[in-house]
Order: sequence, then C-alpha cells, then structure tokens
Amino acid sequence: MVSLLALLATPAAAAPPDTAVVAALADRILQCCDEPTGAIFLQPPAEARPGGLVPYFAHFGAYGLLRAYEVTAEPQYLRAADRWIAWYAAHQRPDGTVTDYDLQDDGTLIPTGDMDSTDSYAAMYLWVVAERRRVAPLPEGWLREHELSCYGALSAILLTMQDDGLTIAKPDYPIEYAMDNTEVIVGLRSAGLIFDALGNPGVAGHVRRLADRAETELRTFYDAEHGHFAWYRDLAGERGFALEKWYPDVMAQVLLLMRIGRPEEPDRSVWARVVRDHLVREFDPARPAEHVWYGLAAQRVQDEEWGRKLVAPLNELTAEHIAAFDALRCSSVLEAITGGTRP
Repeated sequence: MVSLLALLATPAAAAPPDTAVVAALADRILQCCDEPTGAIFLQPPAEARPGGLVPYFAHFGAYGLLRAYEVTAEPQYLRAADRWIAWYAAHQRPDGTVTDYDLQDDGTLIPTGDMDSTDSYAAMYLWVVAERRRVAPLPEGWLREHELSCYGALSAILLTMQDDGLTIAKPDYPIEYAMDNTEVIVGLRSAGLIFDALGNPGVAGHVRRLADRAETELRTFYDAEHGHFAWYRDLAGERGFALEKWYPDVMAQVLLLMRIGRPEEPDRSVWARVVRDHLVREFDPARPAEHVWYGLAAQRVQDEEWGRKLVAPLNELTAEHIAAFDALRCSSVLEAITGGTRP
C-alpha cells in the first residue's frame, strides 16, 4: 500500500496502475526471458532469431519487471530482474563494456564483439541496479555482491567521456549524442544512489558532480533560434538540428525531456512544441510506443493535463494488445503507469 500511495503522489499520475494490466505486461516480459541463462530478449527466445540479445534493450525489460514487482509483490518478477542483472555483471569485459550476442539455433549465445554504444549500455545497467535496490532493498548483501559490476559500468562510461563532460557513443564513433548523454546522466545519478548505499560517499559525490557537469554541457545543445535541442554534436563542435521525423529528430527531444526534463524553461517550451507539431493525438493501442514516451515526458515536465491524457489509455490495454508487444514496449508502458522515470 505504501508504494501505491507513493505512485499516486507523482504530479502527473491520474490514477493508480491497473494491477491486471501491470501483471499482463510483466508476464509478457517473462515470456521474453530465457530461464537457463537469465537473458532477456525483445521477443520470446523462440522468436529472437535473427537479432539475438541486445543488453541495452534487456535493461529495460528488467526495469519493467522491477516496476511490476513494486506494484504486485510477485516474486517471479524480482527473480527475473535479478537473473538479468547477474547475467550482465558476469559478461562485462575488463573495461566494463558488454557486447551484443547472437543467439544460435541450439540456444547458445555468441558475442558479436560489438555494440550500439558503450555509454548507454553501462548507464542503463546502473539505472536498473539502483531501481532494484529501491523496490527491494533487502537483503543488504545483494548490493555488495554487485559492487564490482557497478564500478565496471562506471568505468565503461568514463571510457568515452570527453573533456567537456559528455561521452561519445563508443571509442570508434566520435559523436556526442543527446540521447546517449541523457542516459549517461541518469546512470551517473543512479550510481550516486548506489555508492551512497554502499557507504562510499566520496565516489557517490564524484559521480553526482559528473552528472551535473554532463547535464550543464548537454543543455548547451539547446538553441533558442531553433527552439529545440541539437540531437548530436561532433568533436569539432558542429551540432545537428532537425525536427521533422520521429527518429532521431523528435525522439531526441522527447527522450531528453522524459529522463532529465524539468518543469521550467526551455524544457516546457520544447515540450509544447513537440506536442503541438508532432504528437499523433489518436492513441493506437497496437502501436503505443511514441504515445508512451510523450506520456513519460509530460510526467517529467509536470504537464499534468497531458500526463493524464497520455497515461490513462495505457491502463486500458487489453491482454490481446499486450500479447503482441515486445519486452521494450511492455517496459515503457509499465514505467509510465507506475509514475514515470526515476531517479
């Protein structure tokens, strides 16, 4: 009951989550989990080829399971999230990075040696670990067992951090992306919570300062003439501005707002613009992803009216709709109906 009341206290939350919808979404994520290994695929393992395992996406599946556990207290959701965290920790390379994996016909996973990014994969791991401790803080020894992997993830973030405080996507891809750095900020703030809990206030303070520095620099991506944030900057200082299509133009704005947005300028103006010019007003329950992201952004910038409008239909999703979702889609819906992005 306490956790449910906490959800109701979120400014943009119109109603407590429908527990039947929460359970259906979490059960669908469980179908995407591989019991023998703990891996979480976008689709059920039998349907995961080709494509294999992308740890970045798996983090979101685990995060959704943790949100579902907070609402339902069903232990299978916590166990599956724990198994994913353990899988990721066990597959970190010496520099803290984790690659994508190909799923073979016999069910084995073979590392590809590459990944979409090194910064976001690591940052979202710290996000999941912090959320795990928040929803299930006992036993206290659990976090201590994962301390080394948290340092590893921090190392992976620092691997590509530039002098300006932002990260490039990976060592051989010298672009500072707004989306990646938004997630890095969330990861660093999560790390602050983790290292505080571990009794390491020096490290906790350091990562918080890194997060503040990164956000200060990322906010220089905003340009008043364009009226929105650049979606990337190269190492020569050239910024990319576009606001026409969902990916990556609008998506970069919405992701920044839903993860680190503030109920103040320029965030509120950017929010008003993307809603006015790009939000598809009619909700399609078969394709809720963009609608959900806008809902998360509304919660973060504390637009209560749009928050209610965007989140309410998610509590009315049917089992038939949810059965067609992948783990990422389920997780984003769970995040929205249980109070938005934390920390």
